[in-house]
Amino acid sequence: MKIYYFHPKTGIFQGEGYEIDRWAIEGEGITTVPPPAWEKGTIPVFEPIQAVWSIVSISKTALRTDAVLNTQDPREG
Repeated sequence: MKIYYFHPKTGIFQGEGYEIDRWAIEGEGITTVPPPAWEKGTIPVFEPIQAVWSIVSISKTALRTDAVLNTQDPREG
């Protein structure tokens, strides 16, 4: 089964692969929903709650990544 990887915090597309173990595709940062085609200067971003991809400009993606990197994970205390 083809799977697609995304960053668990930002949703940014990380690549694709194949998985034969159904349970392995249930993890964080993995989906079976394929991203739509994208053009130069854009990148797919996955929204796990809605289970949909959106296409975002790379400049907006950089802002989103910076916001995540500057935010402490509440699980870290």
